[in-house]
Amino acid sequence: MPPAKQEKSRAEVPVSNPIGEVFAQNANLWFATHAELLANVDALTHAWLNRRREGVDSMREAIQQMTECRDPAQMLHIQQDWLSGALRRASEDVTMLNERIATVTQKATTDFEKAARKVIAPLYALGEEMRQVAGNKPRDGSSVH
Repeated sequence: MPPAKQEKSRAEVPVSNPIGEVFAQNANLWFATHAELLANVDALTHAWLNRRREGVDSMREAIQQMTECRDPAQMLHIQQDWLSGALRRASEDVTMLNERIATVTQKATTDFEKAARKVIAPLYALGEEMRQVAGNKPRDGSSVH
């Protein structure tokens, strides 16, 4: 939509429109919930990437030490130390990812449930108001015998 038309559309919708306010509140709630979820996933991703960087740095250091080493036994010891650290980091990464993914998932689920309750509350109140205005008639159009 061209900017002029978009601005005109916004101006035509009165701020006091209760249905428009409900939609605006719901959209803001949706954006806030998703922004928090993305921030949590971003932190998780950066933590994992930093751990991978540590692994690469450790490998680079081990390779440098092995290339400068003249004793095959010492070279094997450096390689074994590096491999031991790599396996330890991998194990810690799997544990950390499992724990953090579970935490992020649980938090996101809780946040979305809270958001859903906030979305439903004004709609329920609006529905009740509309039923009262309509004389509390059944919703499905059938009459009570």
